[in-house]
Amino acid sequence: MGTTLLAAGIGTTSAAKSDDAESIQKTSLTFADQSPHYGTVYVTDVTLPEDGFIALHDASFFTEGPVVGVSAPLAKGTYSKLPVEFTEYPDGPLTVAAIAHQDTPSDGVFTYPDDGDQPFLDDGAVVHDTAWISPE
Repeated sequence: MGTTLLAAGIGTTSAAKSDDAESIQKTSLTFADQSPHYGTVYVTDVTLPEDGFIALHDASFFTEGPVVGVSAPLAKGTYSKLPVEFTEYPDGPLTVAAIAHQDTPSDGVFTYPDDGDQPFLDDGAVVHDTAWISPE
């Protein structure tokens, strides 16, 4: 199984993507506590059964709080150490939920919540993981 490097955001940040996308059936992700590096955090592992995005939501009060960052458009597959840049650098520590979103309509533009791009669901629950983000 080979890997392909995909550029995400501005600069040279990248994530390893698995080529074995045909067998993916279930959405999953893991996100660990960390400090942003130049406004970017890394989602540890992501598996998408179809094209989508990873959106960072301020989860200080509820999981699907305001969007505070979005990945580049992602093709279905498995990714490791996926970079996601904050839209604004956080002023202080906060709880962030990384949520897997569908790309619907399939246009490569994140339009949640206005025009689609709803979260992926697993048994009726939003696929997400939370992390404590502590700016340096």
